[in-house]
Amino acid sequence: PVVGVDWCDAYSFCKWAGKRLCGKFGGGANPPADLANEASSQWYRACSAAGQNIYPYSATVFDPGRCNGGSTATNEVQDQAGNPIMSPACNGGFPGLWQMSGNVAEWEDSCNGATGASDLCQTRGGAYNNDNNAQQLRCDSNIVNARDTAAAHIGFRCCIGG
Repeated sequence: PVVGVDWCDAYSFCKWAGKRLCGKFGGGANPPADLANEASSQWYRACSAAGQNIYPYSATVFDPGRCNGGSTATNEVQDQAGNPIMSPACNGGFPGLWQMSGNVAEWEDSCNGATGASDLCQTRGGAYNNDNNAQQLRCDSNIVNARDTAAAHIGFRCCIGG
């Protein structure tokens, strides 16, 4: 995954690629209050199998060995550059989706303001440096960063349609 980009760069790349930064179904930003609403948030719907799962791979159980959540205690892969999309086999809520928990946190088009560099925007799915914090690796995790934040543990995912 591409990492070290701020929200604006992620948004611009998705637009350039003919897609969009995952946001609200039908277009535009997903309201922060709807971060766990499968009818509103493209990212949450994809991660949670339309609201059925707490983690992309399970409706109930956190599995620290399943995804790259940063467990040094279990010898789990902890790659500070993020893992290739399909390694380890950390499937998403639907077939063909990978790494929606752990690996790198993903910018979502869901901010508390419209254009300010310091607006707080959602980053979803947790990252390799979450030390297997089950709450931060859930599909409904509520982690925000300033729009102008660029970090090695934050990347993005583009969505199509919507």
